[in-house]
Amino acid sequence: MEAASTACDGCEKDEKVESFCVNCEQLYCPECTAYHMKCKATRSHVLLDASHLDTDITHASTDVQCGNECGEQAVVLCLDCKQLLCDNCTQKHARLKATKEHYAITAKQLARDETASLTSFGAYSERTSIVSRPKELVHAQVQVEKGPHSGMFAHEFMSSAPGDKEVTRVRGIVILSDGRIIVADYKNRSLKLYSSELKFEMAKDIKEDPRGMAASANDFVVVTIADKKEIKIYKVEHNKIRTHKTIKVKEKPYSIGYNKDHFAVEHGEGEDGTIRIYDQNIREMCVIPGNTRHFGQFTGNTIRLALDYTKQVIFVVDIVKESVHCVDFKGGLIWTVKVGSPRGIVFHNNILFVASSTENKIIQMNAVDGLVYSMLDEDNRIKRPRYIAYNPDLRKLAVEIDGNHIKLYNIIKCDK
Repeated sequence: MEAASTACDGCEKDEKVESFCVNCEQLYCPECTAYHMKCKATRSHVLLDASHLDTDITHASTDVQCGNECGEQAVVLCLDCKQLLCDNCTQKHARLKATKEHYAITAKQLARDETASLTSFGAYSERTSIVSRPKELVHAQVQVEKGPHSGMFAHEFMSSAPGDKEVTRVRGIVILSDGRIIVADYKNRSLKLYSSELKFEMAKDIKEDPRGMAASANDFVVVTIADKKEIKIYKVEHNKIRTHKTIKVKEKPYSIGYNKDHFAVEHGEGEDGTIRIYDQNIREMCVIPGNTRHFGQFTGNTIRLALDYTKQVIFVVDIVKESVHCVDFKGGLIWTVKVGSPRGIVFHNNILFVASSTENKIIQMNAVDGLVYSMLDEDNRIKRPRYIAYNPDLRKLAVEIDGNHIKLYNIIKCDK
């Protein structure tokens, strides 16, 4: 048996993977692994060996916890799910029809070569160089206990559905005006519709991998399809999701954010990466070049977006540098705040909700200056959150937990 050959999440080349980053939840080829280990923003990340063939769990050599909510030590890395599993969860994983054929190996810490030189990576090092940010714009979290909102756990449901051939891999969530929820499933290439009572209603087969999703006015849902270089608009009517419009774009679209009839969309990779602002008909209004690298590395996997169209700014979750950046439409950096392993982000009325995966929190941030307030944590059943969605009219927040659970919270505006 040979080592797994799959697309590297860093350069997206079909290479034999060498490592799995626990912080980024990404698989990397040898070249991207070497850069990840030397880059200042990521050299403290936990890397596991993804290149070996060992399946004996007694050889596990990591103290990382299981990717599910059991709290046990991980002994296996599933390369198909990109998920760490404990002994009990591994046994369940091997029995499930959707995952029994997955390629799983023993979870082992990656041996680090501290003598390797970043300059030895040649053109790759230049291509992914990070321009330093003005120090006065970068600050650590200033956490205040009581913020403008608080949250209360309401419900929970599984994002799996009848007919799934793979374990769900969420790429976006939206909450519709009537309380129904749509989950974009990357692995099963579908949009799943759940009732306001959180019962599965139907799945729309979209035949391609969804990479990002946002809700717009009147229950239209916008989905990015990177491989086809398309942005698709869907309309939800009764218990059906129908295709309303398909728009071809110049570069692959990934993350997407919506605000006031406009969209911010991440496009392309590397030096060609941009963030483009569109109107509700996906007509291009503005292009923000990403080649300065002030606000993230464009890989298609390491950026999440929110938009404040009124103030002409975007908010960028930078997974690699573990930061949230506020950037104007000219590409100018307004502020940066460090956040532990940030993932999902939503914006409403000068407040950002941000998922912090390693800290097991949903924090709220003042969109003007980046001031951080606490909101939800492990006491509220938050565990490794990723994608989130918020409906301000219903005051409902949906949070993806470990890939196959969606938890719903009632959001309460606090008295001043």
